[in-house]
Amino acid sequence: MSTEDLTPEQRKAHRRILLCFVLATFSGVSWIFWYTWNDSLAAEGTSLGMAFIFLATGLVLWSHHLMDDGPFEEDFPELRSPAKQEAEVVARLDRGQIGRRRLLIGSAGAVGASVAGGALVNLRSFGPDPRSIEGTGWSIGRRAVTVDGSPVVDRGLPVGSLITVMPEGFLNSPQAVAVIIHLPPGANRALPGRGTWAPDGGQYVCYSKVCTHAGCPVDLYDHAAMELQCPCHQSTFAATHGAIPVFGPAGRALPQLPIAIDANGQFYSTGPFSSPPGPAVWFHGEP
Repeated sequence: MSTEDLTPEQRKAHRRILLCFVLATFSGVSWIFWYTWNDSLAAEGTSLGMAFIFLATGLVLWSHHLMDDGPFEEDFPELRSPAKQEAEVVARLDRGQIGRRRLLIGSAGAVGASVAGGALVNLRSFGPDPRSIEGTGWSIGRRAVTVDGSPVVDRGLPVGSLITVMPEGFLNSPQAVAVIIHLPPGANRALPGRGTWAPDGGQYVCYSKVCTHAGCPVDLYDHAAMELQCPCHQSTFAATHGAIPVFGPAGRALPQLPIAIDANGQFYSTGPFSSPPGPAVWFHGEP
């Protein structure tokens, strides 16, 4: 017995089930793609959700249109079926409803493989990020741009202001986001070894925008006190002294990015962050 033995309605259901399983497999593979190459939480959640929705839809259609209707009864206490009934069951297994649905079973297995593969790939989130500092995109000569990709120039930053920047070409990297602050002349007290990290006499400093306590965006700046503040748990960092924590639960300074200004007044990095951005629980082996 093959798909030709199905009724027109069953053949139509067969095609719909197969389409659902194909879309579910595609969604599962998309989950792996977004996690591995783009790291978009919204896209990951959507892909995984669609995989389960398509899988569930296919299974419901299968149960409603291709499976036998009950009730199924067997006389008791006779535990073994008659020889004729056994032969009929064996024939069905070989040629009947299960045999003709091998394609559906295989496609359902592909869905399971794609979703299981995505789950295995996501296990790497429980360990240290292998990309660490290099994964942010900041490196020697990388231009600083705004979130819309526009270059950042020094003449557009008045004293006491700050601007959110990203490395050119890495606009979708959440760990790469940073802030450039224009300090008053003579206010910066560079940490040892960082005397050349802030251009224009130390007036421009750049720090990671990812709080070292819980990963929230540090997007508040008290220009009078020259302190960066995290709105989530009120961690406060001294912008004039290496963004070391001066208040709140954060126990580690915001990573600093060494920057310079080119002949056109555009900011660029002269190296990676001083340490991996984000909370200490995101990585291991860093102070």
